[in-house]
Amino acid sequence: MAATKPGGRDDLRPAPGRLRGRHPGRVRGQRGQALVEMAVLLPVLLLILMGVLDFGRYFYTGLTVRHAAREGARYGAVHASDDAAIRARVEQAATGLDTSQLTVTVSPAPAQRRVGEALVVQVAYPFRFVTPLAGLVGEEHQLTAVVVTRIE
Repeated sequence: MAATKPGGRDDLRPAPGRLRGRHPGRVRGQRGQALVEMAVLLPVLLLILMGVLDFGRYFYTGLTVRHAAREGARYGAVHASDDAAIRARVEQAATGLDTSQLTVTVSPAPAQRRVGEALVVQVAYPFRFVTPLAGLVGEEHQLTAVVVTRIE
């Protein structure tokens, strides 16, 4: 019969409850593999996140430009002879935008405006993407909104 330890166990079998190595069930080098996978995927995930945020900014800016044009047209429908006030109303409604970059065009000329005629307010604003891949659609994109309303 083979020699056994006082506990009656063979030298080849580990005692119950004792772990083999520091991390049981983990293959050697698995930690390094996870690090490499993260290093490969992290830039892609960050680029996707930046793209989502960039397009969110784009849609918010477009919505704000349209809102400002509507506000200017609504004000101009009642106060048709005051272009400066229409522009001021557009700038006031363009919250969160750099108003120095807004381009506001009101037509027809104040002398040609009559009750029941159309008043056109056009607002343009330049938008720059932050995400590098958005450069595929152009470095700078002009957001434009045109609103036509009747003069009251």
